[in-house]
Amino acid sequence: LDVGQGQCLLLRIDDYITLIDCGGSDPQDAGEYAARYLHSSGVTRIDSVIITHYDDDHAGAAPYLLSRIEADKLYLPDTEDDGDIRKTLEEVYGDRICWVDKSIGMRTDAMQLILYTSSSKKSGNESCLCVLFQTENCDILITGDRSDAGERMLLRQAQLPQVDVLIAGHHGSKYSTSEPFLDKINPANAVISCGNNRYGHPSEEVLERLVKRGIKVHNTKEEGAMVFVIP
Repeated sequence: LDVGQGQCLLLRIDDYITLIDCGGSDPQDAGEYAARYLHSSGVTRIDSVIITHYDDDHAGAAPYLLSRIEADKLYLPDTEDDGDIRKTLEEVYGDRICWVDKSIGMRTDAMQLILYTSSSKKSGNESCLCVLFQTENCDILITGDRSDAGERMLLRQAQLPQVDVLIAGHHGSKYSTSEPFLDKINPANAVISCGNNRYGHPSEEVLERLVKRGIKVHNTKEEGAMVFVIP
């Protein structure tokens, strides 16, 4: 979804719907946008919300969204939070929260979701959950804001497949989506979730790494919200 400088991803297969992250340039605007997007599709309840980490541009809109959309389960990283998002979600939705402190998997007849944890419990980009979404015909990988160090950690931890869609790390930061990582997962498509920002995202370095490998690059700043249809 196009939430500006932030991230909000909707995965839907058959009747299973999960939202990964919800935050943007303006948290309430991002939450309202995501809620309206779901309502316009006739959705008022989803199976789960997965938060990769507690930065405002990934999680800041989650409390507002959950006031508009019911979620059966919240999967939250059991890591520190420099702000109050974790505390707010815990106070309101404590009985629905699954604290992810080790890698876990969820499966339906049509898909598998794997959440990979970090070895760090501190707040920060390297503590992000990573999400691998797999169907019979499609693999999607989401790495939150992990840098190349976090990507190396993930490669040591998991046997990753070649993926159809990579959500480029840290909104296209030059410190993420590294050469060794791309060599391993060899994505067909890369999606950069960013808006107008002062950081220079997406960086020229990342765009060059992607283009020289023939990876199709998509950017919410230029294309807005986008839909990938799984064959």
